Amino acid sequence: MKKFIFSCTVLLLGYKGPAQEIRIPFTLQDGYGPFYRTISTISADKSPGNKPPLKGVPSNLDSVQLKVITIIPHQYQYQNLFTAGTKEAQPGTQSYNWAEKAAKERLTEKGINCFLNIAAGINKKTGRTEVVIDQNHNDDFSDDTTFTPAGPGSLKDTRMMERATIPITFERYNGKNTITEKARVLVSMNAAGTIMFNFSQFGSAVWNGYHFYISPRYFMSLSYVNSDLVFGANRSATDKTPLDQILQQGQFLVIKSQPYQFLGVDILTQHIRLKKIPENDPIYSDQIGYQAPSFRGNKVVNNHLMNIADMRGKYLFIDFWATWCKPCLAQLPAIQACYQLADTSKIQFIGVGVDSPEKDLEATINRFQLSYPNIVPDSGIEKKYNIQALPANVLIGKNNIIIAKDISIDSLSAFFKENDLLK
Repeated sequence: MKKFIFSCTVLLLGYKGPAQEIRIPFTLQDGYGPFYRTISTISADKSPGNKPPLKGVPSNLDSVQLKVITIIPHQYQYQNLFTAGTKEAQPGTQSYNWAEKAAKERLTEKGINCFLNIAAGINKKTGRTEVVIDQNHNDDFSDDTTFTPAGPGSLKDTRMMERATIPITFERYNGKNTITEKARVLVSMNAAGTIMFNFSQFGSAVWNGYHFYISPRYFMSLSYVNSDLVFGANRSATDKTPLDQILQQGQFLVIKSQPYQFLGVDILTQHIRLKKIPENDPIYSDQIGYQAPSFRGNKVVNNHLMNIADMRGKYLFIDFWATWCKPCLAQLPAIQACYQLADTSKIQFIGVGVDSPEKDLEATINRFQLSYPNIVPDSGIEKKYNIQALPANVLIGKNNIIIAKDISIDSLSAFFKENDLLK
């Protein structure tokens, strides 16, 4: 989750769009590039709409499960809302302002092939799991080939994963017409027998001798609504990049003393989008080396307001946790022990209860006898600090610059010793 600052030189290989936007052309290719590979389970299809019956399920398969892999999830949801005759999300699904989302992401009411139907079952003779994908989108599996999904061993090596992918075609709407694209998908099975997938595709660009690589977030779709960026002067597509060195959409990079914000990609024109930031404008970001975003909240115990903007001049350790998060609860005693050793005239601890009822927070604070302040924050804290998983933490310097993220308690204790922060 940690991020770092890149540097490069701006030339005319990109062009300036509205609001000082720099656009760098990229090309798509198969594979995972330098990005961290993830693989996801195929979730239940909750989209409304009367889907045509699927034919040709192999008769030699038992315990068959029919599932859907969504290639462009929002398009799939949007078109099925119209098929069902409603523009409201079904219970249990996320609700959106669909008119706004359709305009921004160029979605169409028409049903397009932005998904894959898949059937998985147990071969009656061999007892092995087999899968078949409706690759030509005709709602009939009889003209498709059954295969054994890649096993857990294949997931340990990038090249093995890439060799196990299969070609697919799908459709995307460009605002005027429906276009057909090609890609590759990996269908695998974990040790528990769960069918999983990802898409094998990333983009690359060369700019002034530097290499840019972009990927769809977690390789879970090909919408590129959320994308990640890796950059470097001598970086190769085969170089694996640590998670804390992957720039996420909305974060910042520095290009020869000039700050830019990574706005994401335009997948239809295939451009990386950077926004030029005025040099003297303050930048608040969850990234290491940047000013920490301000937030405030009420203390759980006495409801007094706390604002981290009032704590400059001290180091600040912020622990993001939730009452339902077992790893969060497991480390609370260690955080409390560390707090008791700290010189609180030099460093402040704050616990931030995320997505938890206040009464549950108070009960947990009492249970673990936490003596450092814990607050219920203003809304939007997860976005400000890019909280994607819990537990999470941030260490902020006296000048409000983020020093570290997701630091271990042992590393935090070592930092205290090195910087004379112990009693």
